[in-house]
Amino acid sequence: MSISKKHVFYIEGGDNVGKTTTINQFKESSIIDNLKYNRISFSKYPTSKATDKMNLYMKQMKELEDQYNTKSINRYMYLQDKKKLLDIIMKYMIDDMEYSFSNNSDSLYHENYPSDICNICDRGPLSTYLYQYKSRPDIPKFIFENNEIGYLKDFFSRYVLSKNSENTMSIIILNNNANPLLSSDIIIDESEVIEYKKQYDHDVILQSRINSTINNIVAMIDNGIINQLQPIKFYYINIFDDTGNIRKSSYDICKEILSIINMEE
Repeated sequence: MSISKKHVFYIEGGDNVGKTTTINQFKESSIIDNLKYNRISFSKYPTSKATDKMNLYMKQMKELEDQYNTKSINRYMYLQDKKKLLDIIMKYMIDDMEYSFSNNSDSLYHENYPSDICNICDRGPLSTYLYQYKSRPDIPKFIFENNEIGYLKDFFSRYVLSKNSENTMSIIILNNNANPLLSSDIIIDESEVIEYKKQYDHDVILQSRINSTINNIVAMIDNGIINQLQPIKFYYINIFDDTGNIRKSSYDICKEILSIINMEE
């Protein structure tokens, strides 16, 4: 059966908001049987084959930081080398997502729906924007939402859109809307064994910047500014209820994701 188009949905968000748990729940028959596509595949990025390379890149980044902190290199060299290394990492990360930009699949679930394929991804290009692009030394650590759109446009036009020709791409953010007065902080997964991911989890400045950036993007979705990034579509789902006091179940979040995906079919 020929495939007419691939619809890619990247499940994104800050660390430890439940992306992987939610996607695993999504694969249960009570959810996936209601997905209005006949071909469905799942991807996880970065892929396992990227682990060694990413550990190496993070080691090189730490060595560069150490050289600068011990004054082994001057600020100009440090800034230039950091930008070059981040650019290499970004290109590698986007290349690692090659499957989501292709339209090949061997998964078949429903015979009664159109032949389009639905690819659901655990992370995607927005994570590269959050972790690498926004770490560039020429970008302020924290910016207002009206300035965020320019950086998003630059990133997606430079690194992503040239890779994606005929597929439709949507980004669904799992947004931590916990009531800050109740200390409903997301708990760090201390069982993580991959070295570069552990570094990300424990980098307080990085995590604060990621949360600030996500807040900007959520605000831009609400006010429609994010539409400037067409053809990529953005959505978000709050992981707490409207009061910010009660954490939603993975099943309830999956139903919201299902509603978005079926609407885009």
